[in-house]
Amino acid sequence: MGLIKELLAAVYPNTCVGCDAIIDKDEVLCDYCSHMIEKTELNKFCFKCGNSKKDCNCKYQVFYYDGCISPFYNDGIAQNIVYGFKFHRKERNAKFIAHQMALAVKQGFFGVDFDCICCVPIELKRGLKRGYNQSRVLALEISEVLGIPYYDGVLYCHKKKSIQRNVPFKERFKNVQNVYYVKTPLKNKTVLLVDDIKTSGATLSECAKQLLSTGSERIYCVTALTTKKKGNNNGN
Repeated sequence: MGLIKELLAAVYPNTCVGCDAIIDKDEVLCDYCSHMIEKTELNKFCFKCGNSKKDCNCKYQVFYYDGCISPFYNDGIAQNIVYGFKFHRKERNAKFIAHQMALAVKQGFFGVDFDCICCVPIELKRGLKRGYNQSRVLALEISEVLGIPYYDGVLYCHKKKSIQRNVPFKERFKNVQNVYYVKTPLKNKTVLLVDDIKTSGATLSECAKQLLSTGSERIYCVTALTTKKKGNNNGN
């Protein structure tokens, strides 16, 4: 068995999820990516809106969720890792990022007693084309790490008027109004809602609104990436 493992390691070496460089078998990131990946500083974040405190917009926008947190910024190495999973189905990337999301939840939402986890849905046509919902995959992994049950088929969505990433920042909340609906109500439950990328918070807020309208008690959100205020707007 030892020889077989050595042969497999030679043919299929372990690579960094950030840059594909060959690394030791027990590693996930190479030294460079581990040093350069840009993590969010949770102690400098507003957990309500999910932005850094200097970019907090709670005074200017109503958010229906009780809190939002993300382990990484939507840039550089972290973006490469998430996009590698989202568009190229690199499963190791999903496991790494989901574990980081779970750690962020433990730290940022310490003391919150979650009843269940669900995810932001994907439009039927896009889901069929991609073959999977990346947020669902992350949610399942987070469920396993945190020991919180995952509820499938809770939220569904109609076709959006426009693709969210193509909509100007200020119009994103209007673009998702009444797009999402609840098929399986989570009555009297504190819910952890999972998505891959947060930009304006419009998608998460609309999903939270629908969950609350059907009886959920509190909604907290976690995403893999959060977009800086003046950064790249490729999320929700």
